[in-house]
Amino acid sequence: MPATGRPSNASGFDKVLLGTWAWIAVTPMFLVSQLVAASSWGTPRYSWSRNNISDLGNVNCGPWGNDARYVCSPLHSVADIGFVTTGVLIVIGVVGLWRSVYRSNVVAGALVLLAGLGYLAAGLAPADRHENIHVVLGAVPIFFAGNLALLLSALGNRSRSLALRTSAALLGVIGLAGTVLFLQGHHLGVGMGGMERIAAWPLPIFLSVNGLAALVGRRRK
Repeated sequence: MPATGRPSNASGFDKVLLGTWAWIAVTPMFLVSQLVAASSWGTPRYSWSRNNISDLGNVNCGPWGNDARYVCSPLHSVADIGFVTTGVLIVIGVVGLWRSVYRSNVVAGALVLLAGLGYLAAGLAPADRHENIHVVLGAVPIFFAGNLALLLSALGNRSRSLALRTSAALLGVIGLAGTVLFLQGHHLGVGMGGMERIAAWPLPIFLSVNGLAALVGRRRK
């Protein structure tokens, strides 16, 4: 799985290294954009347990959702740009690392790519403006394709290290369990937003860990 350390073509452009750094940046981008957007909320403050991730990208202020919670995100553009950029980084990583990571696990690679496009859709279609697009093209691929990709990554590529395959399996199970519980309204004390994060965070975390592992392996070679 780690990169070979040689440029990807004669011109010296190294798409493997670009993909590696793109994946490393996925988790920081996803987290920092949310922290910045959440910091702009007034009263009531943004709650990481009660509010959805998508609330940070809502354009309008007012009651929102089935529980009519008050949502007002002055820096919604930061969150939406963060979602889009997260998706772009995931796609760049898949393309750059396809040969070393997904050549023997095409379905897993396609699912990660689909999840990356889901982040793009979520950022380009804020929930309060284009709810159906946000859910169908954004949330569904992120929750289902992303977490299924983790399970397939654990099962489908025996050339990867045991630690990476075990991490992928554990995160995939956690993400899918979080998805089911979130959709069924069972929050187990962590709140709606907390359970949604359990569903959404496994893929970004694993991709960044994967990128770091590829970088370390590259430098050793």
